[in-house]
Amino acid sequence: MKQQSNLTLYFRIIRTTRMKFFIISAFLLTVLLTSCSAEKALQALNVVVVDDHFTKTENLRYGTDKRQQMDFYRPVESDNAEDSSLKPLVVFIHGGAWRTGSKEEYEFVAAALTRQGHPVLIPNYRLYPLATFPDFVTDIAAAIARYQQWSSQSQAEDALSLHDKVILMGHSSGAHQAALLATDPTFFEKAGVTSDLAGLIALSGPYNLPLDNQEVSVVFPNVEREESVNPVLQVQQFSPLRSSRFPPTLLIHGKDDERVTIRHTLEFASALRGKGVTVTKEILRGGHAGAVIALAPPLEFLNDSLESVEKYLQEVSDTPNP
Repeated sequence: MKQQSNLTLYFRIIRTTRMKFFIISAFLLTVLLTSCSAEKALQALNVVVVDDHFTKTENLRYGTDKRQQMDFYRPVESDNAEDSSLKPLVVFIHGGAWRTGSKEEYEFVAAALTRQGHPVLIPNYRLYPLATFPDFVTDIAAAIARYQQWSSQSQAEDALSLHDKVILMGHSSGAHQAALLATDPTFFEKAGVTSDLAGLIALSGPYNLPLDNQEVSVVFPNVEREESVNPVLQVQQFSPLRSSRFPPTLLIHGKDDERVTIRHTLEFASALRGKGVTVTKEILRGGHAGAVIALAPPLEFLNDSLESVEKYLQEVSDTPNP
């Protein structure tokens, strides 16, 4: 009788857990599909973040502008682990057409990545119309450089990280920035970034930037060389040596994306492969936001974005330094 009672309790727990999952998922989907602003929708995802596996340091400054701040997420299990130096730092760059967005909206991304043992840095950066190219790109490079200074100046138990490899990751316009930083090393060189670039994860980005589009042209005024803002053209000019040093790349795009058409990912993947770079291309269910919101565990059923990122991070982390 006692065994039967325990089994009954067990199945009640399962049913309750599943019910909570479906309720949360339905709630999030409703908010995401009906919300009047992307900010409110993303904040809804953060409501259900499980934060017992990371610590968060907020509003670390890397410049004097109020937007030049960043949040750092450190996996709890890596605080004193011997292999903490083996997990590259992931720098996530938010999207928003270079006009909107905030680091606070993407804690759910950090939660997913720290669960894999990766420390995560999410910077804010200056936005249009107060900033234009290259301000927002140099901001990301400056944030990483400042992070390196903190790391090197800290003692072991207080260090923000102990590793020398960086993975760039971004969504939408943030993916464009990540791709530009990866394809044009001068941004890191000028900022004093010394970490090795270990990987690039780009979600739904406009890599073949349409400068004849009014929404884009005002953000990128007075561009003398189109390749300076176009990752696809940058890659096409790679030397054999540059190609050999470019990190393995994961490109994810929603097949129903109408905001940034899928051709950008197809052309970027083709250019990289044409130079011998290892590229994983994932065309998934959903539209423009699908690749990033599916990183939130309650919504991972939407597509395979989270699974693809986890697999990629495992492969990159297992790759030794050259």
